[in-house]
Amino acid sequence: MFLLRLLFALAAGGCSAIFGMKAGAVQMEIFAQVNDRLPREQRISLLWARSARRAYAQLFPDGPLLERRRATQAISAVSFVILAIALFVQ
Repeated sequence: MFLLRLLFALAAGGCSAIFGMKAGAVQMEIFAQVNDRLPREQRISLLWARSARRAYAQLFPDGPLLERRRATQAISAVSFVILAIALFVQ
């Protein structure tokens, strides 16, 4: 039983890490697309993720990246909760 829980926790942890990194990569793509459209003096720093998401929503109203980022973050969070449950609930 312990080995099964451990394997389940490892799988959930791996999914959480992979989807978390994917969400970060999607956020970097949002920065790249927004900064490509903005003039040099108005480009957004990597420290201002919320501003980049707002600008992306304005520049690309039908753009799929915001939804993809939300989905990957949600999957990562759910996987992390499953990891915690598998490790700490008996």
